Amino acid sequence: MKRIKSFLSVLLITAFLFCSFSVVVGINKYRMTLFVDKAGIFACESNGNTVTVRGVDNSTLNNYSFESNVFSYCVTGGKLYAVMPTNQASVLVAAEAKNGKIIKNTVVKTQHVSKSTKLCVDSGGRIYLSDNSNHIEIYDSAGKYIRTTSDRYLSFTVVNGRVYAVTASGIYKVDASSENLVCKCNCEGVIYTVSADCIATLSGDVYNVNTGKRVFSCSADGLYSIAAASNHFLALNGNAVDVYDKDSSEHINTYKLGFKPFAISAVGSKTCIIKDTEDLSVVEFKESNFLFSSSTKSDVSSTSLTEINFGIYKTMGKYIFLPPQTTRDEFRSEVKYDGYKLKFNKQSGMGTNTKAIFTKDNKSYIYTIIVMGDITGTGRINNNDITVMFNCLFGLDRVGGVYKTAADMNGDGKLSNIDLVMIDRKLN
Repeated sequence: MKRIKSFLSVLLITAFLFCSFSVVVGINKYRMTLFVDKAGIFACESNGNTVTVRGVDNSTLNNYSFESNVFSYCVTGGKLYAVMPTNQASVLVAAEAKNGKIIKNTVVKTQHVSKSTKLCVDSGGRIYLSDNSNHIEIYDSAGKYIRTTSDRYLSFTVVNGRVYAVTASGIYKVDASSENLVCKCNCEGVIYTVSADCIATLSGDVYNVNTGKRVFSCSADGLYSIAAASNHFLALNGNAVDVYDKDSSEHINTYKLGFKPFAISAVGSKTCIIKDTEDLSVVEFKESNFLFSSSTKSDVSSTSLTEINFGIYKTMGKYIFLPPQTTRDEFRSEVKYDGYKLKFNKQSGMGTNTKAIFTKDNKSYIYTIIVMGDITGTGRINNNDITVMFNCLFGLDRVGGVYKTAADMNGDGKLSNIDLVMIDRKLN
Protein backbone atom coordinates (compact mmCIF):
# COMPACT_ATOMS: atom_id res chain seq x y z
CA MET A 1 0.00 0.00 0.00
CA LYS A 2 1.19 3.44 -0.86
CA ARG A 3 2.03 5.48 2.20
CA ILE A 4 0.08 8.73 2.23
CA LYS A 5 1.40 11.65 4.25
CA SER A 6 -1.43 13.17 6.21
CA PHE A 7 -2.01 14.88 9.47
CA LEU A 8 -4.84 13.73 11.69
CA SER A 9 -6.09 15.97 14.46
CA VAL A 10 -8.46 14.41 16.96
CA LEU A 11 -10.77 16.57 19.08
CA LEU A 12 -12.35 15.15 22.23
CA ILE A 13 -15.48 16.87 23.54
CA THR A 14 -17.03 16.04 26.91
CA ALA A 15 -20.71 16.54 26.12
CA PHE A 16 -22.83 14.86 28.78
CA LEU A 17 -22.18 11.45 27.21
CA PHE A 18 -21.18 8.32 29.10
CA CYS A 19 -21.09 5.55 26.52
CA SER A 20 -21.79 6.64 22.95
CA PHE A 21 -22.70 4.52 19.97
CA SER A 22 -21.36 6.27 16.88
CA VAL A 23 -22.17 6.19 13.22
CA VAL A 24 -18.97 6.55 11.26
CA VAL A 25 -20.12 6.45 7.68
CA GLY A 26 -22.60 7.89 5.25
CA ILE A 27 -21.64 11.52 4.86
CA ASN A 28 -24.77 13.11 3.40
CA LYS A 29 -25.24 16.25 1.42
CA TYR A 30 -25.21 18.36 4.60
CA ARG A 31 -22.47 16.23 6.18
CA MET A 32 -24.65 15.51 9.21
CA THR A 33 -24.20 12.51 11.49
CA LEU A 34 -26.13 11.16 14.47
CA PHE A 35 -24.58 9.88 17.68
CA VAL A 36 -26.77 8.09 20.23
CA ASP A 37 -26.02 7.87 23.94
CA LYS A 38 -27.87 6.85 27.10
CA ALA A 39 -27.78 10.52 28.05
CA GLY A 40 -29.36 11.67 24.80
CA ILE A 41 -28.97 12.17 21.08
CA PHE A 42 -26.33 14.34 19.43
CA ALA A 43 -26.40 15.65 15.87
CA CYS A 44 -23.13 16.74 14.27
CA GLU A 45 -22.38 18.59 11.08
CA SER A 46 -19.07 19.34 9.40
CA ASN A 47 -18.69 22.12 6.86
CA GLY A 48 -15.19 22.75 5.64
CA ASN A 49 -13.02 23.41 8.67
CA THR A 50 -15.85 23.62 11.22
CA VAL A 51 -17.77 21.02 13.21
CA THR A 52 -21.11 21.83 14.84
CA VAL A 53 -22.35 19.65 17.68
CA ARG A 54 -25.93 19.94 18.91
CA GLY A 55 -27.23 18.13 21.96
CA VAL A 56 -30.71 17.15 20.87
CA ASP A 57 -32.05 16.64 24.39
CA ASN A 58 -30.71 19.81 25.94
CA SER A 59 -30.36 22.00 22.82
CA THR A 60 -26.69 22.72 23.53
CA LEU A 61 -24.85 23.95 20.45
CA ASN A 62 -21.07 24.23 20.01
CA ASN A 63 -19.14 25.29 16.92
CA TYR A 64 -15.50 24.23 16.57
CA SER A 65 -13.17 25.73 13.97
CA PHE A 66 -9.92 24.16 12.76
CA GLU A 67 -7.07 25.20 10.48
CA SER A 68 -7.85 22.47 7.91
CA ASN A 69 -10.96 20.89 6.41
CA VAL A 70 -12.44 18.07 8.48
CA PHE A 71 -12.52 14.74 6.62
CA SER A 72 -14.46 12.64 9.12
CA TYR A 73 -15.36 12.44 12.79
CA CYS A 74 -17.10 10.31 15.40
CA VAL A 75 -18.39 10.49 18.95
CA THR A 76 -17.69 7.76 21.49
CA GLY A 77 -16.99 7.61 25.18
CA GLY A 78 -18.13 11.19 25.62
CA LYS A 79 -15.57 12.55 23.15
CA LEU A 80 -15.63 13.85 19.59
CA TYR A 81 -12.80 12.77 17.28
CA ALA A 82 -12.19 14.72 14.05
CA VAL A 83 -9.74 13.85 11.25
CA MET A 84 -8.02 16.58 9.23
CA PRO A 85 -4.86 16.95 7.09
CA THR A 86 -1.68 18.99 7.38
CA ASN A 87 1.66 19.24 5.59
CA GLN A 88 3.52 17.55 8.41
CA ALA A 89 4.59 13.91 8.46
CA SER A 90 1.83 11.39 9.07
CA VAL A 91 0.87 11.81 12.73
CA LEU A 92 -2.28 11.79 14.86
CA VAL A 93 -2.95 14.59 17.34
CA ALA A 94 -5.56 13.94 20.02
CA ALA A 95 -6.90 17.28 21.17
CA GLU A 96 -9.20 17.09 24.17
CA ALA A 97 -11.66 19.96 24.33
CA LYS A 98 -14.29 21.24 26.70
CA ASN A 99 -16.70 24.13 26.33
CA GLY A 100 -15.32 24.84 22.89
CA LYS A 101 -11.66 25.10 23.98
CA ILE A 102 -8.83 22.64 23.37
CA ILE A 103 -7.19 21.76 26.68
CA LYS A 104 -4.90 18.83 25.85
CA ASN A 105 -2.92 17.44 22.88
CA THR A 106 -1.33 14.01 22.41
CA VAL A 107 0.73 13.25 19.29
CA VAL A 108 0.87 9.65 18.02
CA LYS A 109 2.04 7.88 14.85
CA THR A 110 -0.25 6.64 12.08
CA GLN A 111 0.04 5.32 8.52
CA HIS A 112 -1.67 4.68 5.19
CA VAL A 113 -4.50 7.16 5.60
CA SER A 114 -6.10 9.41 3.00
CA LYS A 115 -8.88 11.94 2.47
CA SER A 116 -11.45 9.12 2.49
CA THR A 117 -10.31 7.88 5.90
CA LYS A 118 -13.16 6.81 8.18
CA LEU A 119 -12.81 6.83 11.94
CA CYS A 120 -14.27 5.34 15.09
CA VAL A 121 -13.16 4.70 18.67
CA ASP A 122 -14.24 1.86 20.96
CA SER A 123 -14.99 2.03 24.69
CA GLY A 124 -11.36 1.22 25.50
CA GLY A 125 -10.14 4.29 23.61
CA ARG A 126 -8.71 2.23 20.73
CA ILE A 127 -8.77 4.12 17.44
CA TYR A 128 -9.97 2.50 14.20
CA LEU A 129 -9.00 4.14 10.89
CA SER A 130 -9.76 2.95 7.36
CA ASP A 131 -6.64 3.04 5.18
CA ASN A 132 -6.51 3.75 1.45
CA SER A 133 -7.23 0.05 0.73
CA ASN A 134 -10.31 -0.11 3.00
CA HIS A 135 -8.53 -2.19 5.62
CA ILE A 136 -8.93 -0.97 9.20
CA GLU A 137 -5.86 0.09 11.17
CA ILE A 138 -6.18 -0.16 14.94
CA TYR A 139 -4.25 1.90 17.53
CA ASP A 140 -4.37 1.89 21.31
CA SER A 141 -5.50 4.89 23.35
CA ALA A 142 -1.93 6.21 23.40
CA GLY A 143 -1.73 6.07 19.60
CA LYS A 144 0.50 2.98 19.40
CA TYR A 145 -0.11 0.83 16.32
CA ILE A 146 -1.74 -2.53 17.13
CA ARG A 147 -2.64 -4.21 13.83
CA THR A 148 -4.37 -3.95 10.44
CA THR A 149 -7.43 -6.07 9.68
CA SER A 150 -7.04 -8.97 7.25
CA ASP A 151 -10.25 -8.14 5.41
CA ARG A 152 -11.42 -5.00 3.66
CA TYR A 153 -14.51 -3.31 5.07
CA LEU A 154 -16.97 -0.96 3.41
CA SER A 155 -17.97 0.82 6.62
CA PHE A 156 -17.99 0.43 10.38
CA THR A 157 -19.76 1.76 13.46
CA VAL A 158 -19.74 1.47 17.25
CA VAL A 159 -22.50 -0.28 19.21
CA ASN A 160 -22.28 -0.23 23.00
CA GLY A 161 -18.57 0.52 22.82
CA ARG A 162 -17.76 -2.29 20.35
CA VAL A 163 -16.82 -1.87 16.70
CA TYR A 164 -18.80 -3.60 13.95
CA ALA A 165 -17.74 -3.56 10.30
CA VAL A 166 -19.44 -4.69 7.11
CA THR A 167 -18.37 -6.37 3.88
CA ALA A 168 -20.61 -7.07 0.89
CA SER A 169 -21.59 -10.40 2.44
CA GLY A 170 -21.83 -9.88 6.18
CA ILE A 171 -21.32 -8.00 9.44
CA TYR A 172 -18.22 -8.61 11.61
CA LYS A 173 -17.22 -7.66 15.14
CA VAL A 174 -13.72 -6.18 15.01
CA ASP A 175 -11.38 -5.68 17.96
CA ALA A 176 -7.69 -5.39 18.73
CA SER A 177 -7.03 -9.11 18.18
CA SER A 178 -9.69 -10.60 15.89
CA GLU A 179 -12.51 -10.24 13.34
CA ASN A 180 -15.54 -12.45 13.96
CA LEU A 181 -18.57 -12.92 11.73
CA VAL A 182 -21.81 -11.73 13.38
CA CYS A 183 -24.16 -12.62 10.55
CA LYS A 184 -24.26 -13.20 6.81
CA CYS A 185 -26.36 -10.59 5.03
CA ASN A 186 -26.39 -8.12 2.17
CA CYS A 187 -25.79 -4.73 3.77
CA GLU A 188 -25.29 -2.67 0.59
CA GLY A 189 -22.09 -1.24 2.01
CA VAL A 190 -23.37 0.88 4.91
CA ILE A 191 -24.45 0.12 8.46
CA TYR A 192 -25.49 2.56 11.18
CA THR A 193 -26.37 2.29 14.86
CA VAL A 194 -30.01 2.47 15.96
CA SER A 195 -29.83 1.32 19.60
CA ALA A 196 -27.58 -0.19 22.28
CA ASP A 197 -27.76 -3.60 20.58
CA CYS A 198 -28.95 -3.04 17.01
CA ILE A 199 -27.60 -1.79 13.71
CA ALA A 200 -29.46 -1.06 10.47
CA THR A 201 -28.60 -1.30 6.79
CA LEU A 202 -29.54 0.98 3.92
CA SER A 203 -31.96 -1.69 2.69
CA GLY A 204 -34.04 -1.32 5.88
CA ASP A 205 -32.95 -4.45 7.75
CA VAL A 206 -32.15 -4.25 11.48
CA TYR A 207 -29.82 -6.80 13.09
CA ASN A 208 -29.21 -7.54 16.75
CA VAL A 209 -25.44 -7.62 17.17
CA ASN A 210 -25.66 -9.86 20.24
CA THR A 211 -27.59 -12.64 18.49
CA GLY A 212 -26.63 -11.92 14.89
CA LYS A 213 -30.29 -12.19 13.92
CA ARG A 214 -32.45 -9.91 11.82
CA VAL A 215 -35.10 -8.46 14.13
CA PHE A 216 -36.88 -6.01 11.84
CA SER A 217 -37.26 -5.15 8.18
CA CYS A 218 -39.05 -2.38 6.34
CA SER A 219 -38.78 -0.20 3.26
CA ALA A 220 -36.32 2.45 4.46
CA ASP A 221 -35.63 5.87 2.99
CA GLY A 222 -31.87 5.50 3.46
CA LEU A 223 -29.29 6.43 6.04
CA TYR A 224 -30.54 7.22 9.58
CA SER A 225 -34.14 6.46 8.60
CA ILE A 226 -34.83 3.77 11.24
CA ALA A 227 -34.93 4.20 15.03
CA ALA A 228 -35.46 1.67 17.82
CA ALA A 229 -37.54 3.14 20.64
CA SER A 230 -38.54 1.33 23.84
CA ASN A 231 -41.43 -0.68 22.39
CA HIS A 232 -41.44 0.27 18.73
CA PHE A 233 -39.40 0.56 15.59
CA LEU A 234 -39.91 3.83 13.72
CA ALA A 235 -39.09 4.37 10.07
CA LEU A 236 -39.15 7.47 7.90
CA ASN A 237 -41.46 7.16 4.92
CA GLY A 238 -41.38 10.33 2.84
CA ASN A 239 -42.87 13.07 5.02
CA ALA A 240 -44.23 10.60 7.56
CA VAL A 241 -43.13 8.25 10.32
CA ASP A 242 -44.27 4.62 10.25
CA VAL A 243 -44.56 2.97 13.67
CA TYR A 244 -44.08 -0.81 14.08
CA ASP A 245 -44.53 -3.10 17.07
CA LYS A 246 -41.08 -4.17 18.26
CA ASP A 247 -42.01 -7.78 19.03
CA SER A 248 -44.17 -8.69 16.05
CA SER A 249 -42.94 -6.10 13.50
CA GLU A 250 -46.60 -5.34 12.80
CA HIS A 251 -47.31 -1.89 11.36
CA ILE A 252 -49.26 0.07 13.98
CA ASN A 253 -49.71 3.58 12.65
CA THR A 254 -48.42 6.31 10.36
CA TYR A 255 -47.95 9.95 11.39
CA LYS A 256 -47.72 12.84 8.96
CA LEU A 257 -44.94 15.26 9.87
CA GLY A 258 -45.76 18.36 7.85
CA PHE A 259 -42.07 18.78 6.91
CA LYS A 260 -39.37 16.83 5.13
CA PRO A 261 -37.29 14.77 7.61
CA PHE A 262 -33.63 13.94 7.18
CA ALA A 263 -33.03 11.50 10.04
CA ILE A 264 -34.72 9.85 13.01
CA SER A 265 -33.17 8.53 16.22
CA ALA A 266 -34.36 7.33 19.62
CA VAL A 267 -33.13 6.76 23.15
CA GLY A 268 -35.60 4.96 25.40
CA SER A 269 -38.95 6.71 25.11
CA LYS A 270 -37.50 9.85 23.49
CA THR A 271 -37.47 10.07 19.69
CA CYS A 272 -36.01 12.99 17.75
CA ILE A 273 -36.16 13.97 14.10
CA ILE A 274 -33.71 16.17 12.24
CA LYS A 275 -35.39 18.31 9.61
CA ASP A 276 -33.99 18.27 6.08
CA THR A 277 -32.77 21.86 6.19
CA GLU A 278 -29.47 23.68 5.85
CA ASP A 279 -29.03 23.83 9.63
CA LEU A 280 -29.28 21.33 12.47
CA SER A 281 -32.98 21.81 13.12
CA VAL A 282 -34.16 19.12 15.54
CA VAL A 283 -37.65 18.35 16.82
CA GLU A 284 -38.78 15.78 19.36
CA PHE A 285 -41.24 13.29 17.91
CA LYS A 286 -44.33 12.82 20.06
CA GLU A 287 -47.47 11.23 18.72
CA SER A 288 -49.52 14.01 20.32
CA ASN A 289 -47.59 16.57 18.25
CA PHE A 290 -48.42 14.85 14.97
CA LEU A 291 -52.08 13.92 15.31
CA PHE A 292 -53.97 13.83 12.02
CA SER A 293 -56.61 16.35 11.05
CA SER A 294 -59.70 15.06 9.28
CA SER A 295 -58.17 16.00 5.94
CA THR A 296 -54.83 14.27 6.47
CA LYS A 297 -55.70 11.24 8.59
CA SER A 298 -54.60 7.91 7.15
CA ASP A 299 -56.14 5.35 9.48
CA VAL A 300 -54.60 1.92 9.85
CA SER A 301 -57.10 -0.85 10.33
CA SER A 302 -56.91 -4.65 10.62
CA THR A 303 -60.57 -4.99 9.63
CA SER A 304 -61.14 -7.53 6.86
CA LEU A 305 -62.09 -5.97 3.54
CA THR A 306 -65.19 -7.64 2.20
CA GLU A 307 -64.94 -5.51 -0.96
CA ILE A 308 -61.69 -7.22 -1.94
CA ASN A 309 -61.59 -10.68 -3.47
CA PHE A 310 -58.32 -12.46 -2.69
CA GLY A 311 -59.03 -15.24 -5.17
CA ILE A 312 -57.04 -18.42 -4.54
CA TYR A 313 -55.12 -16.88 -1.64
CA LYS A 314 -56.17 -17.86 1.84
CA THR A 315 -56.69 -15.05 4.35
CA MET A 316 -57.06 -15.13 8.12
CA GLY A 317 -57.83 -11.83 9.81
CA LYS A 318 -55.07 -9.46 8.74
CA TYR A 319 -52.88 -12.16 7.16
CA ILE A 320 -52.61 -13.32 3.53
CA PHE A 321 -51.03 -16.73 2.86
CA LEU A 322 -49.15 -16.95 -0.43
CA PRO A 323 -47.38 -19.83 -2.18
CA PRO A 324 -43.57 -19.57 -2.43
CA GLN A 325 -42.17 -17.45 -5.26
CA THR A 326 -45.40 -15.52 -5.81
CA THR A 327 -44.63 -12.41 -7.85
CA ARG A 328 -46.22 -9.00 -7.46
CA ASP A 329 -47.69 -9.23 -10.95
CA GLU A 330 -49.29 -12.56 -10.04
CA PHE A 331 -50.67 -11.08 -6.84
CA ARG A 332 -52.14 -8.03 -8.58
CA SER A 333 -53.65 -10.24 -11.26
CA GLU A 334 -55.28 -12.64 -8.78
CA VAL A 335 -56.56 -10.14 -6.20
CA LYS A 336 -59.53 -7.97 -7.17
CA TYR A 337 -59.36 -4.66 -5.35
CA ASP A 338 -61.38 -2.28 -7.52
CA GLY A 339 -61.55 1.22 -6.01
CA TYR A 340 -58.48 0.66 -3.83
CA LYS A 341 -54.86 1.58 -4.38
CA LEU A 342 -52.34 -1.15 -3.58
CA LYS A 343 -48.76 -0.63 -2.44
CA PHE A 344 -46.19 -2.64 -0.50
CA ASN A 345 -43.90 -1.60 2.33
CA LYS A 346 -40.85 -2.98 0.52
CA GLN A 347 -39.46 -2.11 -2.87
CA SER A 348 -39.29 -5.74 -4.00
CA GLY A 349 -40.15 -9.26 -2.92
CA MET A 350 -43.25 -10.97 -1.58
CA GLY A 351 -41.79 -12.80 1.40
CA THR A 352 -43.02 -13.40 4.92
CA ASN A 353 -43.73 -10.11 6.76
CA THR A 354 -44.19 -8.07 3.58
CA LYS A 355 -47.08 -5.64 4.04
CA ALA A 356 -49.80 -5.25 1.39
CA ILE A 357 -51.45 -1.86 1.95
CA PHE A 358 -54.86 -1.14 0.41
CA THR A 359 -55.91 2.52 0.48
CA LYS A 360 -59.29 4.10 -0.20
CA ASP A 361 -60.91 7.34 0.97
CA ASN A 362 -57.81 8.29 3.03
CA LYS A 363 -57.97 5.02 4.97
CA SER A 364 -55.32 2.31 4.76
CA TYR A 365 -55.93 -1.38 5.42
CA ILE A 366 -52.78 -3.41 5.99
CA TYR A 367 -52.38 -7.13 5.46
CA THR A 368 -49.23 -9.06 6.36
CA ILE A 369 -48.06 -11.69 3.88
CA ILE A 370 -47.02 -15.11 5.17
CA VAL A 371 -45.31 -17.71 2.98
CA MET A 372 -45.38 -21.02 4.82
CA GLY A 373 -41.83 -22.34 5.16
CA ASP A 374 -40.28 -18.95 4.34
CA ILE A 375 -38.75 -18.14 7.74
CA THR A 376 -36.18 -15.69 6.40
CA GLY A 377 -38.60 -13.43 4.51
CA THR A 378 -37.24 -13.95 1.00
CA GLY A 379 -40.47 -15.29 -0.51
CA ARG A 380 -38.70 -18.52 -1.37
CA ILE A 381 -37.91 -21.67 0.58
CA ASN A 382 -34.19 -22.44 0.56
CA ASN A 383 -31.44 -23.96 2.66
CA ASN A 384 -31.31 -20.86 4.86
CA ASP A 385 -34.84 -21.60 6.06
CA ILE A 386 -33.84 -25.21 6.80
CA THR A 387 -30.82 -23.97 8.76
CA VAL A 388 -32.87 -21.50 10.82
CA MET A 389 -35.48 -24.17 11.58
CA PHE A 390 -32.82 -26.68 12.54
CA ASN A 391 -31.18 -24.15 14.87
CA CYS A 392 -34.55 -23.33 16.46
CA LEU A 393 -35.12 -26.98 17.32
CA PHE A 394 -31.70 -27.18 19.00
CA GLY A 395 -32.10 -23.90 20.87
CA LEU A 396 -29.45 -22.11 18.80
CA ASP A 397 -31.92 -19.68 17.27
CA ARG A 398 -35.51 -18.58 17.68
CA VAL A 399 -38.17 -16.92 15.58
CA GLY A 400 -41.28 -15.04 16.62
CA GLY A 401 -44.34 -13.26 15.25
CA VAL A 402 -45.20 -13.98 11.64
CA TYR A 403 -41.88 -15.76 11.12
CA LYS A 404 -42.91 -18.34 13.70
CA THR A 405 -46.27 -18.69 11.97
CA ALA A 406 -44.43 -19.35 8.69
CA ALA A 407 -42.27 -21.98 10.41
CA ASP A 408 -45.22 -23.76 12.08
CA MET A 409 -46.09 -25.87 9.02
CA ASN A 410 -48.66 -28.11 10.68
CA GLY A 411 -50.31 -25.27 12.60
CA ASP A 412 -50.13 -26.83 16.04
CA GLY A 413 -48.70 -23.70 17.65
CA LYS A 414 -45.22 -25.10 18.30
CA LEU A 415 -42.10 -25.86 16.29
CA SER A 416 -41.09 -29.50 15.97
CA ASN A 417 -39.29 -32.03 13.79
CA ILE A 418 -42.52 -32.43 11.83
CA ASP A 419 -42.32 -28.79 10.74
CA LEU A 420 -38.68 -29.27 9.71
CA VAL A 421 -39.58 -32.30 7.60
CA MET A 422 -42.47 -30.46 5.97
CA ILE A 423 -40.26 -27.48 5.06
CA ASP A 424 -37.65 -29.84 3.64
CA ARG A 425 -40.31 -31.56 1.53
CA LYS A 426 -41.47 -28.21 0.17
CA LEU A 427 -37.90 -27.32 -0.69
CA ASN A 428 -37.31 -30.58 -2.53
